[in-house]
Amino acid sequence: MAVPEGPTEKRYAANGIATVYTIPFLLLGAADLKVYLNDVEVTSGFTVSGIGAPQSTITFTVAPLGALLLQLDVPFQRLNDYQENGDFLSSTVNRDFDRIWQALKQLLRYSARALSLGFFDVDGNGFYRAKGNGIINLASANKVDNAATNWKDVKDQIALVLSSGQGPINSASNIAYLDPNNDVKTVQYLSSPAGAAAIGFDWAAPGVPNSLALAMRRSRNIRMYGAIVEDLTTNNLAAFQAASASGPGIIDARGVTCLVQGQFIPGPGQIWLLAGSKLYPGTYGGTMCFMYQSHDTGVIGPAVIQGTGKAVGTQKGIEVNSSKRFLVHGITAFDMPGHGFYMSGNVGVQRYEGGRMIDCGGHRCYKGYEDLPGAEYMTITNPHFTQCSEFGMKTTAGNVRIVNPQIVDNDKDGLQSFGGVNHAHGGIAGGNINHNVQYNLYMSDVINGLSITGTNFYANNTTGGGAIFLERTKGVNISDGIIDCRVYVYGAVGQNVLRDMYCPGDYGPMVLSDEADKQPALLWVHDCTGAGIRRNFKNINNPGPIYTSVRRVGALQVLAVNTGTPIMFATVVRDDHLAYDVPSGVFTVPATQQGLYRIKAVLVFTAPGYSATSSYAELRINNVAVVLQAAAGFSSNVMVFNFDYEVELNAANTISFVGFIFATTANFGHATYDSRLTIERIG
Repeated sequence: MAVPEGPTEKRYAANGIATVYTIPFLLLGAADLKVYLNDVEVTSGFTVSGIGAPQSTITFTVAPLGALLLQLDVPFQRLNDYQENGDFLSSTVNRDFDRIWQALKQLLRYSARALSLGFFDVDGNGFYRAKGNGIINLASANKVDNAATNWKDVKDQIALVLSSGQGPINSASNIAYLDPNNDVKTVQYLSSPAGAAAIGFDWAAPGVPNSLALAMRRSRNIRMYGAIVEDLTTNNLAAFQAASASGPGIIDARGVTCLVQGQFIPGPGQIWLLAGSKLYPGTYGGTMCFMYQSHDTGVIGPAVIQGTGKAVGTQKGIEVNSSKRFLVHGITAFDMPGHGFYMSGNVGVQRYEGGRMIDCGGHRCYKGYEDLPGAEYMTITNPHFTQCSEFGMKTTAGNVRIVNPQIVDNDKDGLQSFGGVNHAHGGIAGGNINHNVQYNLYMSDVINGLSITGTNFYANNTTGGGAIFLERTKGVNISDGIIDCRVYVYGAVGQNVLRDMYCPGDYGPMVLSDEADKQPALLWVHDCTGAGIRRNFKNINNPGPIYTSVRRVGALQVLAVNTGTPIMFATVVRDDHLAYDVPSGVFTVPATQQGLYRIKAVLVFTAPGYSATSSYAELRINNVAVVLQAAAGFSSNVMVFNFDYEVELNAANTISFVGFIFATTANFGHATYDSRLTIERIG
């Protein structure tokens, strides 16, 4: 039969499940097949079917697992001996020729895997091609110039060179050269303590002499000031203090993990590089890194300050006092028994003048971050504080800007803001202040205004945990974020605003409350959306700063005839500030709500036998009539009065209506038709 072209081996990744595999080459006998599993020959546990066909099949008793190799392996021998005048059958001759071609294909497999010249290489002027394979078991070249060396030859040669370093190669005392300042030096001068000054360093403008010594002064390793022992029991404070006193420049303290038990004060103009470092203050009860009068100084991570626990204490990771234009970047304080970061104000310096904290945080500290009055004009970007005992952050300084805070899961309060001496007028932009146990935001005596924009507030539970608490505040403006927690406004001294917030209602409808458990009179809520804005079927948004809507329908108010009677609306539709008193029918302008008011009223009277010419109604301000309206007859028994009036009012001014109905009997209201009054501050 014909012997086709094709492979003489096949590799499979056996999966331990399949037992049948195809043999994609001709077998003339079962003995012509070699089977290997994971580089070990397998001689039993399988059967072969389809021998003599271009493809056959091998079936294993147990499914193989691993690298399976099926390989043609024809013995190089001839078994048939043809006799003179004997049989010369085609089946016999074809089988003999087939075995020859099978063997040739097998030889081609071997030769194709051997080192060989490239197809176009000229013998004696070409290269052997290994097809990307390594070559091993290569004998030593034995220093023959035109022989290929192996790796051991290279190692032996290097060892020989290193072991023979003697004689003229070390006689360098008479070799001179010019240093960067064109002074004559010898090579051996380089080993002296001043040798670095004689080595050139390209770090200046062309033509300006420079040296490695000058470069090292610009960037100094902390180990220049003492050995750093990283066993967490040896105190390395002395090296840090010496580096702090070394003058402006870069202090390279990267990648150290060590005990620094005590205080070091980075000097003005120093940049401390702490990337990858972890510093342990140990049992020291004060500030480890005290930036005092550290103007234009930077402490840059990412790095960790690791305390001993978040119990009450006085330990502080980093404190800043009387410093301008400082930078603290990428420092995270863990488990501090005190403060992670403490901005203690100024002595003789008016402001921090652009001080910055970027990507800093505190976790499991007693207090995460706090600034005191005087720590003004500072920007804090991307702060992250979690699981702190008292608060994540607290600010009492003025003009502090907090950008994108992540203040989450603290044991008591998330962010506290107190008035201080400058009433904390600053701002918060973006971020999340969520799931803090008592208050997400606690503000007290902030009266010069504070804007919180694009920040999200999620409660800690549905019973009031993680609320916003505003105490004696004025001008607090919370807008353009998400709010899903309660808001308490106690003792407000001016208007506060909640606007353009999305209220998802995941923790229940929004609860807005003052100390009397009423809608806060000095919290203006408007343009808020989401499922949480309705509580007891009432929208929390205020139509205006002051909006009161009352009505009377069905139940009638009996009036005295032929004389004046105060008009009372029995049903309050909306009165967030509780300005309308139903029993007296008097609206009183709330405190701080002076301004321009619009008063609209439709008064319906049921009065059989009324006199249209004698009956009228009055709109009174402070019980003084300012508008007198004549009746519009609706029927023989019903009169209607319409009012639409704008007036400037001060706090505590009153609005009321009095009806003068001349009839047989007189009643305010009607069984079907509404009487309505709306009072709205419009300016």
